[in-house]
Amino acid sequence: MSTAAAQPRLVEQVYEAILSEITDGRLPPNARLIQDELAATYGVSRQPVQQALLLLRNHGLVRDAPRRGLVVSPLDVEFVRNLYEVRAVLEGLAARMAAEHGSERAKMEGQALIEGGRAAVESGSVTRQITADMAFHSFLYEISGNPLIGETTAPHWHYLRRVMGEVLRDDDEIPGSIWDEHAAILAAVIAGDEFRNRFGAVIANGQGSMKGQIFRIAHLGYFDFADLFAVVAGLEIILNANGHSVKFGSGVAAVQEIYQAAAVKPETVNA
Repeated sequence: MSTAAAQPRLVEQVYEAILSEITDGRLPPNARLIQDELAATYGVSRQPVQQALLLLRNHGLVRDAPRRGLVVSPLDVEFVRNLYEVRAVLEGLAARMAAEHGSERAKMEGQALIEGGRAAVESGSVTRQITADMAFHSFLYEISGNPLIGETTAPHWHYLRRVMGEVLRDDDEIPGSIWDEHAAILAAVIAGDEFRNRFGAVIANGQGSMKGQIFRIAHLGYFDFADLFAVVAGLEIILNANGHSVKFGSGVAAVQEIYQAAAVKPETVNA
């Protein structure tokens, strides 16, 4: 391999190494990023470190600090809110279209992704958990049949990884519960034409009310919209089938609507 060809790959490796340390919490917000130290840690020259740091800065993950050089950026709450409102639409669309067009592939390939996610949780590695989560959502995009969903989301995965790292470290119960939710979504996608009945089971299952789930997610300031909006789609279908005229909004504004609608007791909803 030529030096010219190897250099971009080396920059990518250094980028991934620094981002992993940020998502794992080893490089906390406002931690200084000193090129010589990073180069020594990763066993490379300063040039790929410098280029990787420039990319991280362009992606909003590090920033310039007066008299301190580059530091890890704190999370930008407003940007996260805007990002997840956009992601809400894309993830909800992916889940719906996957149920319509990808049920066979979901049945054949989906369980391996769930098992990989649970294995990542058992490992305790935040980086592995994020990689598994990205693989699951990328699979939904792929089987949705609309390539623009994945292409539109791809430029933002670096920042989403940062957010996911914060969430996964916040509460020991969250990593496992995420994969319970992913498994429920996969089951709904596999069900295909039985979409409505499957979501009835998700909402009525004994792991907690919809209201409790939304409160937990909202309390953390985090939304896994592939899960949330797929369940919202099911909730809309079920309530409308039972004589309620319901159409939830999208993004953060929908949370209060869902929260209130979740007060409907599961036993009164016949899927």
